[in-house]
Amino acid sequence: MIPGDDAPRRLICGVYGSNEAYWIAQVDESIPFQGPVEARALMDMYRDPGVEQADDRRHAIELAVAVPLAINRECVRAVVVPDSLAADEFARDLRYNQNIPIFVYRTYPKKRISEHRVLIEEKVREIEAGFGGIK
Repeated sequence: MIPGDDAPRRLICGVYGSNEAYWIAQVDESIPFQGPVEARALMDMYRDPGVEQADDRRHAIELAVAVPLAINRECVRAVVVPDSLAADEFARDLRYNQNIPIFVYRTYPKKRISEHRVLIEEKVREIEAGFGGIK
């Protein structure tokens, strides 16, 4: 567990060095890393350039925190959903009650869910570029 409100920023800086590097999953090899065996195993996976051992953990950061997290406009920049969920109640609640922008990507019925990942990534990249988070 990483304490503090700036934990995501510190984790990204500590593993990748920058938001841009995190976005393309380019681990900064020059950053020295020490930690428990579980953390070292994740770092080894992040640093492995091959795809044989890869899984979706390379593209996500999960934090365990000791306090409840608010889901509001102050904490969440935007939410990206497939077109099939854009009109659902949770999306309406986020948009109208929490003032969180909802961005929609198009789904294609003949494609596997995993094939939509690049659409999601490009939508998030567009959003983050608009916020100045990445170039």
